[in-house]
Amino acid sequence: MLDCVIIFLDKGGVIISKEILKKLVDILVISDLVEFEVLHSSYPYNKVKEIYTIFLRQNKLNLLEGTEEFLFEYEAENFEVKVTREGYKYILAFVKIDCILSLKLNSKMFYVLDKIVNNYLDKWLKVGFDLTENYSPLTDLFVENFKNVDGALFSIKEGDVLKIKGASGFDYEIMRDVTFTIDEVYSKRLEGPLVVRLDDVVDEYYLNVNNEKVSKVEFLMKNAHLSRILVMLSIPFYKNGEIFGFVSLYSFENELAFENEVYLDFANTLSKLFTMAFNRI
Repeated sequence: MLDCVIIFLDKGGVIISKEILKKLVDILVISDLVEFEVLHSSYPYNKVKEIYTIFLRQNKLNLLEGTEEFLFEYEAENFEVKVTREGYKYILAFVKIDCILSLKLNSKMFYVLDKIVNNYLDKWLKVGFDLTENYSPLTDLFVENFKNVDGALFSIKEGDVLKIKGASGFDYEIMRDVTFTIDEVYSKRLEGPLVVRLDDVVDEYYLNVNNEKVSKVEFLMKNAHLSRILVMLSIPFYKNGEIFGFVSLYSFENELAFENEVYLDFANTLSKLFTMAFNRI
């Protein structure tokens, strides 16, 4: 007798051979977002339960809004998750795609770097950096090309403060008036590219809290999605050996958004490119 899985749906059932399932998916789950049933898995049940629970915690809102494809990371493993909805039930197919995801990210990385070099760095080296320009088209490159990036900021040092010169996923008209002193920046961000979770920043920020800092936090909570940020990829660059600015990439939905090592490779490359350029301007 053929070993099969029967998936019962509102409009009937589907019979699928387990041998076929092994070739198609690593995990197949059906769920009403409260309870779930594992239809097929190449992993032990407890691991599937943990994977599913973390995925649901990170993506439940997007599922309810109708998103059908996700990239999901779990303990250095990467999955493409495709969702089919039947009535109130969701069929979630997890396919491990470590190699595919890395290739896709590398492809996007080279595309974005090429755009930055040709559209921005070349121009800055020829005619200088225009402090009055809105560089939101630059930050748009990150949001439009990296699926895990929900927001991006580009900041430059002017005098003794950092000023935001480009914003995507944030209101630029608001953010351009926000300034930060170097001592207000999470100290580890000054050392090099870094994945930063909001809790780490908050812990240090409030060690030396004062009324001005409280006011700034309240402003950012109200106007800059500060409460939504789960994780940031911080990309500093330097001039004359000192911090000169940041490219900051944010995820509002996924606390594991930048766990893939390709993101850190990208951050290191971009940091070196910007540092080289600004030291020549």
